[in-house]
Amino acid sequence: MPFREIKLNHLQSVVDNSGKGYDSRKKLRILFNQLFDYAVQNEIIGKDKQIVEYVDIGKPEKSTKHYRFSHTEIDALWHWADKNEYIQVILMLIYSGCHPGELFSVKSKDVDIETGYFNVRQGKNDNAIRKVPIHKDTMKFYKHWLDKGREYLITQINGKPIKFDTNHGQFTESYWIPILKDIGILQYKNDDGEVCQHLPHDTRHTFTSMWAEKHLDEGMRRKIQGHSGKGIGEIVYTHLEIQTLKAELDKL
Repeated sequence: MPFREIKLNHLQSVVDNSGKGYDSRKKLRILFNQLFDYAVQNEIIGKDKQIVEYVDIGKPEKSTKHYRFSHTEIDALWHWADKNEYIQVILMLIYSGCHPGELFSVKSKDVDIETGYFNVRQGKNDNAIRKVPIHKDTMKFYKHWLDKGREYLITQINGKPIKFDTNHGQFTESYWIPILKDIGILQYKNDDGEVCQHLPHDTRHTFTSMWAEKHLDEGMRRKIQGHSGKGIGEIVYTHLEIQTLKAELDKL
């Protein structure tokens, strides 16, 4: 349609029917602003026709509680893992207990397949800088990603790093949501019976829940997950300690 005929309701309809999260809706409004600025500069419309500021993109969605993946949902992930390498990544997150940003920051050189661990070299505190044991059932996934020969262990389809800490919406919308929706485990009902969607950080909560169900050593869990406090502060691991942590992890 001719640009000068575009009304607020047209722009609002694009946003409302996009099916995207807040981050993408925000980018839509940025695009609208760029288009209208161009139109003003080229005298297609007058300055008084700027309507983008009235487009409602809603507010950022903030989860106040993370919900674990059920055993049935985890079984579904295992069932489809050989069909999609990003389903493998979800299982790597669940069975490592890492923050998504931690796993996506791991470089291939930081993975020791022979010993069975990977290094997390950056985090919010000293405890986050640690060696994380690799669960025996997910070892083949790490080997698969290593075989790609890329700088970072986990990457986008185009080989570029996943910048989860600064652009988690891109990973969530391009990989997480389509994958979980495709295998039918994206949505769940919370304690209030409301239909919600799983978020990437639910993987870490799932790890914690599974650990508790198995009655495994709590101190080892805190060390694997990089928690601060309770005397878990040493970041130098001996070979024996890694093997001890891995043996406990493999009980999941």
